[in-house]
Amino acid sequence: MRWRRIIVFGSAGLLVVAAAVGVYSYGSFFGWWARPTVHDAPEAKPAAVEPVASGLRLPFDLAFLPDGSALVTERETGRLRKVTADGQLTEVRTIREIAEPTKQAGLQGVAVSPSYERDGWVYVYYTTANDSRVGRLRLDSAAPPEPILTGIPSGEIH
Repeated sequence: MRWRRIIVFGSAGLLVVAAAVGVYSYGSFFGWWARPTVHDAPEAKPAAVEPVASGLRLPFDLAFLPDGSALVTERETGRLRKVTADGQLTEVRTIREIAEPTKQAGLQGVAVSPSYERDGWVYVYYTTANDSRVGRLRLDSAAPPEPILTGIPSGEIH
């Protein structure tokens, strides 16, 4: 009886070890346990950071216009600013409908219409006293953003 247990448990142990070796070998063949190294990759040079514009107050998002300039939102001030490729900063307009900038509310997002050259729409995401919303506006108009989607609950984090 004792030899029978030894043979049964020994065989089971041998099967477990064989299965483990098989899985390891299979995984090695298919790269499961790979520790990739690259010996011939070119050495990266340290990056240099150059400011493009200064004087922005809490810039939050940016979107590029077809001419290569960027629209930048200032979350707390509600200003939509334009930065040209040579770093000139101009105020395009101020979104006055934003809530008092508390708990990360304000002018948060900006996107340029894919057909901007034809329709001139710029989309903004901002928080009002009642909700967060998406609106659209034209840069050449002083009209408030036209709400497109309203009732988005405001949260503690954006």
